[in-house]
Amino acid sequence: MILDTRLVLDDARLRTDFVVASGRYPYELTAHRTFEVSSGTWVSLIVDNLGGHAASRSADGITWTGTSRGPMGEMQIRDSETMLSPGRMIMLGQYSLDGRNEPPVEAPRGEAAREPQIAFAQRR
Repeated sequence: MILDTRLVLDDARLRTDFVVASGRYPYELTAHRTFEVSSGTWVSLIVDNLGGHAASRSADGITWTGTSRGPMGEMQIRDSETMLSPGRMIMLGQYSLDGRNEPPVEAPRGEAAREPQIAFAQRR
């Protein structure tokens, strides 16, 4: 797994490249984020290697809600990104095809939180 974040576009945006090469379907995404002063929220735009794209907003930079479109159609999304320590993060994603956003998936605690994890919960 590779997660690389850096400032781009005259330091106006954060660019994140995320790659997971293990598993049956390797996954890559590129995200651009910025803080929108007029609304007081973070804005995220994502494109991935599976033909998907997403737009979401966050008031705290941890919980992101918005919409995604990809091979399965349009979905409501809720992502959570929790820093454990420098260089360690838990990322959880929730996708809803029926338009309902369920409560976020709980982040692992204790021993389980020590291992790198990527968890996706999908609701049909």
